[in-house]
Amino acid sequence: MASAHAKPRGRWRRRVVACVTVAVVSLSVVSASAAVSNHAAQPRPVEDEWHYVSHPDLTQSLPYNCIPTSASMALATLGVHLTPTELGRQMRIIPNWGVSGDHLMRVFNEVQPSGRELTYEVVTSGRQVEADLSVDLLHHVAVPALVIAAGLPWQGGEITGHAVVVDGMNPARHLVRVFDPAPRNGGEHVLTSEQLLNALQMESGVRHLLVD
Repeated sequence: MASAHAKPRGRWRRRVVACVTVAVVSLSVVSASAAVSNHAAQPRPVEDEWHYVSHPDLTQSLPYNCIPTSASMALATLGVHLTPTELGRQMRIIPNWGVSGDHLMRVFNEVQPSGRELTYEVVTSGRQVEADLSVDLLHHVAVPALVIAAGLPWQGGEITGHAVVVDGMNPARHLVRVFDPAPRNGGEHVLTSEQLLNALQMESGVRHLLVD
């Protein structure tokens, strides 16, 4: 997605297995009630502002179809409605293994509206994660994230590939909200942008974020 502040997108070819994808959907701003003095509403404190995107809440039906499930939620925010089963077939899902990041990106770009292109962006800091996510989130677009399950505070355990959908952020507090499609401890979770950075999958020693 074009933005006045967007940086050149780095393109990477890589194979990764992900079980969860983070998506972002229709965006709304939620903030604490403004204090009222002399019958005049005071400015809302910036640190209380959250930007949320709405999307279908899906739970993966198989241990290895987190990417199609996350992609289904993310694409719904773009008006593209395909089931995880349909996407898994197009992404050439491998039973008991999953889907590669390359196939995720290929299918996502084939079915999403023209003029958009999902690419890999190298990220090295929590602030850069926030800047890249905001480009899509503020335009009501879901963001799939390929992560390592052990890097998510609510998952832990085995170091396996996973996918989640990023569907909210609070820039002033450096927080992001993700939806995890995993059957165990899934659902909405909040973490810092640095925690998300550290949970992202690595390739050739660098971490990547999928952005449109």
